[in-house]
Order: sequence, then structure tokens, then C-alpha cells
Amino acid sequence: MAAQTEQLCRLLREEGVSVYYLQTNLPYKPAWVSNLVGLRAVFRLMAYFSRLWKFLDQIDVVHLMSNSGWSWHLFSAPVIWLGYWRGKPVIVNYRGGKADQFLKKSSIWLKPTLGKASSLVVPSGFLEQVFENHGFEAMVIPNIIDTERFRPFLQPQFRPPAKDALAPARITDCRDDSKTWKIIVVRNLEAIYGIDTAIQAIAALKDDGFRLHLSIAGSGPEEFKLKNLIAKLQLQDDVTLLGRLDREQVQSLYHEADIFVNASRVDNMPNSLLESMACGLAIVTTNAGGIPWMVTDEETALMVNVDDHLGMAIAIKRLMEDDGLRGRLQNQGLELIQQYRWDRVKQQWLRLYDEACDNMNVKAIG
Repeated sequence: MAAQTEQLCRLLREEGVSVYYLQTNLPYKPAWVSNLVGLRAVFRLMAYFSRLWKFLDQIDVVHLMSNSGWSWHLFSAPVIWLGYWRGKPVIVNYRGGKADQFLKKSSIWLKPTLGKASSLVVPSGFLEQVFENHGFEAMVIPNIIDTERFRPFLQPQFRPPAKDALAPARITDCRDDSKTWKIIVVRNLEAIYGIDTAIQAIAALKDDGFRLHLSIAGSGPEEFKLKNLIAKLQLQDDVTLLGRLDREQVQSLYHEADIFVNASRVDNMPNSLLESMACGLAIVTTNAGGIPWMVTDEETALMVNVDDHLGMAIAIKRLMEDDGLRGRLQNQGLELIQQYRWDRVKQQWLRLYDEACDNMNVKAIG
């Protein structure tokens, strides 16, 4: 969500839109407040609402990035009510793979609050369906992928770009199977992302005699457990935990890789899946959450069940052995990713901003 927010702010400013960016995790002021466990949250909330109140004097519409759990109750719901009381339209841009669980527990609290929002926007058909099942109407505006940054690394296996600058680059089938296959995972080291499943799949493939290496980019609370698993499976030379990488480093990692693996147990619309597709990688992913709304099995990715490390190993093996399958998934992925380009998504956001302002003016007059 942070990456999408930062990117959206930058792209809107490039379109000439004035954007005020308000973070929920503002630095503590004064700095010594950070040592006051419990009270520091109160200081952060006070600073957040103070800046929000000032921003509401300067803006036409609020674009609220929101998620489940306590972050909704602490940071999202108050923004909607403040916007309503100040006569400012609030567009709720909800994200999060645990929406169904959250709505089951908190629907009674969400209904009056969302009723004061200008509109509810979600990034996938999966979340649209989840909200509809709980009686909420949402519209879909997809995530944005910077196809200038995330694009195939043009080596001999790639055909030259088509004359049409908007047409996706295409990939031919000419990999050297004698080399070590480079497989990557780009997810935080959290239990919901199933990194352990990907590691177990690598262990199964190593037992079959394949030459491959798994690089995992991300940090998180599961690091210690994953290191122990790697040691237990004797994969110290076959799996590398890279830690958190910046965007340039992630881009380089995509360009150096052959196959992207996503083993998540809970998910909505993982950005790393879109970025890897835009970089021309063949994908193996679980069918968790909203992923089947993003990619199609055997067409733009190979999908396996959650926690099925043997199924994941078989899917990776298919990509290493079948040049035609790998190339087909790559090319169809590049075509699919075009719908996430900024020149297509921006029209949807700008239109929604205009409608929100117009509707608020009508209400004010009425």
C-alpha cells in the first residue's frame, strides 16, 4: 500500500494535480516521546489529526488509503467523519487480503462510516466481491505498474520492441538449460506469505537433481524461523535471504531472475506479482485470495494450492523443462500487464475525483 501511495502521489503531481501526502506513521515530536510505550500512540494520533484538520482547509477531495483491523478504526474512520463534517468528499481506497474476516467482525461499525464516504474503491474484482457479499457497493480501479521501470531486460531472448511504443515487448524461447536457474520471491517474511512453502519446494527440486537458486527479498518476523528451516533442509548454498531491498535493487533482481514464485496463504492483489510479470518473468503462484482474479492458470501463470510445496515444485519444474510453456506465460503476462499502465488507470482516478467534487457541491447547494 505504501508503494502504491507513493507512486500515485508522484504520478498525479506529474499530471499537474496538487497533492498533500499525510502519513499515519509520522515521526514522534518531541523525539523522546518514542520511549513512552502506549502514550506515544496518543502523541502520534494527535499530530496526525492536527495536520489532517489543516489539510482539509486546502484540499478538494480526500483519497484515503485504508486497511483492516485497528488501522481502520484509528486512522481511516476518523478521516471519513472529519471529511463529512467539513464538507470534503472522501474516497476510500481499501486494500487488504483479510477483508472478509474484518467485515464479518466489524460490519456493524463500518456501515454508518462508509455511508459518509463519497465512494469505496478496491483494486481487484476479488475485493469487490467480498464487499458485495457484506452488503457494500465498491468499484474497481486497479493498481498501477510503472512499465517504464518494470519492463523486460532486453537480452537475446527478447525480441526488439514493436514499432508501437505501447505494445508489450515479447519473449522468445531460447534459454540454456545447463545453467543454474534463478528463482526469486519478493514478499515480506510473514507467515501469511508462505515463504516456507517456497523453500520446501526448492528442497524437493534439489532432491531431483536440478541446479537452481532461490533468492528471497524481504524482511519480517519470520526471518529466524526461515533461517532455521533453510539449515534443517541443508539449503544454505541454495537459498539466500537478501533482506529488504529498495526499488532499484528489486528491479535488478527481477532482471536477473528466470522464475518468480509467490507462495502466499492470504492475499489480495500482490504488487510483486504484477511487477515480475511486467519484467517478463514466468510465474508460479498459489491461488490465495484475489490472485485468481489477477492471473489465469496455464495462461499467465501456473497456480497451485496454498501450502502445496510439492505442487509448487512440479510447477517450477515444468517451467524449467518446457521452453514453449515458459515463453507463452511470459508473453501473455506482458500483454495482461498493459491494463495497469498509468495512462489507462489515471483517467479512472481523475474522473472519480471530479465526480466526488461535483456531488459534494450539489449536496452543499441542496
